[in-house]
Parts: sequence; structure tokens; C-alpha cells
Amino acid sequence: MTARIGPRGSADSRVFGVSYAVLTAHCRLRCITNAVRAMTLIGMKTILVVDDECFLVESLTQLLEEAGYHVVSATNGKDGLAQLVKEHPDMVLTDFMMPVADGLEMVRGVHALPEFRSLPVVVMSASPECVALPTRMVKVTAFLSKPFGLDELLPIIERLIGKGEPGKV
Repeated sequence: MTARIGPRGSADSRVFGVSYAVLTAHCRLRCITNAVRAMTLIGMKTILVVDDECFLVESLTQLLEEAGYHVVSATNGKDGLAQLVKEHPDMVLTDFMMPVADGLEMVRGVHALPEFRSLPVVVMSASPECVALPTRMVKVTAFLSKPFGLDELLPIIERLIGKGEPGKV
């Protein structure tokens, strides 16, 4: 099937069999939906979760959103730093051992950027060597040993950035 594209109102004003009116309405609805979501998120505390274990990221995202936080995520430190600059989160929750750029590189990258030097960073790891690192050595706010429960994580988050707003996401 070939696309016929013509000026609005002409006999050929269709794209792949869909009229411009339908496409325009769909685009407007999508813009309105995104605007409403953005307005809902205004004022919400944002947490950047960085971990290469997709299941853990999905689980943390669901649990933290239920607790009233906005969550953005990345699968390695390099992507995490890109999300940091894009989203300006209120805190970072990062794994220590990841591909591409590990948690140590992530933490150093966060604190290398002047606007994020005071950003709370919580490192989570199953590695006993990581937990043994002094927090002052890598400018980490807190460590969490994997596996951990939400009952361990939420008090740390609430202490660092305050309570979430359940029901707002």
C-alpha cells in the first residue's frame, strides 16, 4: 500500500488510509495526556534507579510509585548519568556492579557535576566488598545490602528526601 499525502481538505488528505482529522485528533489527545501526566508529576519527588537487573528495576519502580514517588531508570552508570542530567532527580539509587559504567563511576559522575554535588546517592549491592567501602571515600549517602526489603529502603528514602505522595502517580 502506498501512502497518499495531499493538502488538508483535498481528496488525497490521507496517510496510510487514515485521515488527517483522525491523526490530528490522536496527536492532540496524546499531547493532552502527556501534559496531564506532567502536571500530576509536578512537585513529586523523583528517584533515579540505576541497575542492570531489569526485574529489580521493575519491582523497585512499582513499589516506589505506589509509595508516591516518580521513578526514572537506567540499566548502567553511563545511561544513569544521561537520565540524571535529563530528569534532575531528588536522589539516586544505584547498583554497584553494572556493565558499561559501574556504581562507583556513577557516583563519581554525579558528584563531578556542580548542580548534583549535594544529591543523595544510595548504593545497593550484594558484594560485601562494596558495603565495606567507607561512605566518605566515594561520597555515598547510604549503602543497602542486597537482598533488602521495602521496609529497609523506605526509611532511608524518607530520611533523605521526605515521604512520597501515594495516589498521585
